[in-house]
Amino acid sequence: LDYLNRTDKFEMNKDKKIIENESPQSGFKMNLILREWDPRVKGSLEFRCFVSGNKLRAISQYNHYCYFPFLESFRSEIVRSCCAKFEEVKELLAEAGYSN
Repeated sequence: LDYLNRTDKFEMNKDKKIIENESPQSGFKMNLILREWDPRVKGSLEFRCFVSGNKLRAISQYNHYCYFPFLESFRSEIVRSCCAKFEEVKELLAEAGYSN
């Protein structure tokens, strides 16, 4: 974190949980969100949700290098859970400027 904070390419927020980087050449903006690891989280049950236009567009396994066959039988439940969680936080994301 100290290295990232010292470079001119990254800007860290005051509580050091979100690091932002914007490339002037491409206009691409990246956010790196830091969180404490919870050892109770199973890697096979961690998912990413992709949001654009304040809509949930895609859900993927976080660990895309591994195949977990048991997940297939839980697909509907996983989608429902991710959609429900998104509905809980989407207004907060929009208020924070993450609605694009």
